[in-house]
Amino acid sequence: MSMSLPRRVLRLQYNIARLPLQVFEATVVSRLDGQGQVRSTYEQVVGSLDGTVGALLGDSDLARRGEKMRTAAAELAKATVLEARARKERADAARRDCRRPARRSIAPAPGRRAC
Repeated sequence: MSMSLPRRVLRLQYNIARLPLQVFEATVVSRLDGQGQVRSTYEQVVGSLDGTVGALLGDSDLARRGEKMRTAAAELAKATVLEARARKERADAARRDCRRPARRSIAPAPGRRAC
């Protein structure tokens, strides 16, 4: 018996097992914040699962899709952390500016508020 038949059966079984995840993704995950931690974690887990199963079954399309999903989710998580850090640094800088004695009597720059 060739190896291709058992692999096709395993691919079919994986696709069947993946159906509940696809339904969950379509009904729940799609409504989550696109940059949220829950969605990012879900996409990393499913991407890792697809990548691993694709590699085990010799399905390069599935492995590539999984790797792409996992990488995109990791990059999004990193961007979210960097954005939060930048927001905190801007807020800290604004607080420091407000504590300094006023040296000029001009209006604040656009987008900045007066203390």
